[in-house]
Amino acid sequence: MQGKDVVRQITAKGRFARALKSVHDWCKTNRHLPIEAQHDYLARAIRGHCAYYGRTGNGKRLEWFRYQVARTWRKWLARRSRRRCLNWDRMNEILKRYPLPSVTRSRASTCARYCPTISSSCARGSPAIATMALCLYDQ
Repeated sequence: MQGKDVVRQITAKGRFARALKSVHDWCKTNRHLPIEAQHDYLARAIRGHCAYYGRTGNGKRLEWFRYQVARTWRKWLARRSRRRCLNWDRMNEILKRYPLPSVTRSRASTCARYCPTISSSCARGSPAIATMALCLYDQ
């Protein structure tokens, strides 16, 4: 057996649902904004969610949150107009132009080199602990 024992923690159902509901409500009320402005808000929401809930063992839940945000965004972008439907092919083109941040599994010390927003305790040479980190420059 390799490694150390780890207590895995995942986001509670209620908190996860509440976060998705707030994204859903925001997309519903702000669907008239330009896509770039919507992308900026949603990217911040994903980064904030991952920064708060990024714990060992919570990677699948964070990836699921990102996927659900993309689904919600597509739903409300499709309802902006009656003219044509926003299918997934078109949504994938939008996501290529305005990519949502991805959740990456990395070591804290490695990510500190590339992400200046990671706390300075990792950059001072503390032992590399396997953590969930969101690379802000991952495009």
